[in-house]
Amino acid sequence: MEIKLLITAAAFCLCFLSAFALLQTAFTRRLADSFIPLYFPLSAALIVLYFALPSFHDALFPVPLAEIISVVICAGLLFILGSRPALGRYSFLLTLLAAEISLLFADYDEPLLSDSLPLWLDSILAVLLWGLFSWSFHFLSALNGLLSRQSLTIALGIGLLYPLGGSPFFLSMVAIGFVGVFLAWSLYESFPAKILLSPAGGCAIGFILCWLMLKSTAEGSGPCVLCFSMFFIYQICLGAIKKFSPRPQYRNLIANTDYFQAYQQGLSAPEICSAISKLFTLQIILGCFEVFAPNSYSVPLLVLITTAWFSYRLGHWQDHLTPQQTSGGTPL
Repeated sequence: MEIKLLITAAAFCLCFLSAFALLQTAFTRRLADSFIPLYFPLSAALIVLYFALPSFHDALFPVPLAEIISVVICAGLLFILGSRPALGRYSFLLTLLAAEISLLFADYDEPLLSDSLPLWLDSILAVLLWGLFSWSFHFLSALNGLLSRQSLTIALGIGLLYPLGGSPFFLSMVAIGFVGVFLAWSLYESFPAKILLSPAGGCAIGFILCWLMLKSTAEGSGPCVLCFSMFFIYQICLGAIKKFSPRPQYRNLIANTDYFQAYQQGLSAPEICSAISKLFTLQIILGCFEVFAPNSYSVPLLVLITTAWFSYRLGHWQDHLTPQQTSGGTPL
């Protein structure tokens, strides 16, 4: 156990320091995109930990080196191709293609998402979910500080599953390395953001993060992962449902989200992120508790209800103010 604690601390510190140094360099040189300072530490965490922990590859589904390399390369290509205006409109198709390529290198002979599905249907759903998550992940960057905090929540939740017996050690170490990268990123993305992340960069970062989520799902931690990412999933689904409604005021998906509506109504980005961070903390706690739950749906359903209630309160925060708070401008 002591050697595992040392490995955990080393993975976190190295990833945090490398990401912080790269982000500081990018900020000093006034680079327009924070993708490169995030991409290299995330990729290094995957590859270095794969070779540094050969005796700790304890996953039920082995993680081949070819799969890791394919994920890293596909994420880089998503950023390069997505940054070109001529190809940016095909970003969703590119994410689907990248997910399919990466899945071809994975070592799966059983369904990834559910044992009740045939393998071919399970693979199609995995590619579709991977593509949708990656493609829409950058929508959270509309509010400074939110994208890094959601990424941090997912990675930290997966990292905490190993002591609870809900995740293999290797995946948890990768997640802890991601925590270090995302923690450093949150220092630069919080309002006012010192360096921004482009839509193509957000898509690529979401691609790598979703790979970790799918691997954890294959290990039996799908309900936990769902809890950790519930806020993002709920907001994107809510925005998409409104977008496809006949009302013209709902044409913009990002503007349909509760957090963006709260921002438009006068609540500042730090106040919104501070309130959402409390929800993220609750989601991590409940997601970890799901490991001991008697079924796989009760805790995610509770998290969904809590997220829906919180999101409604956030989007209609002015409706819940007292006259004194309204006159004084007191937010949530």
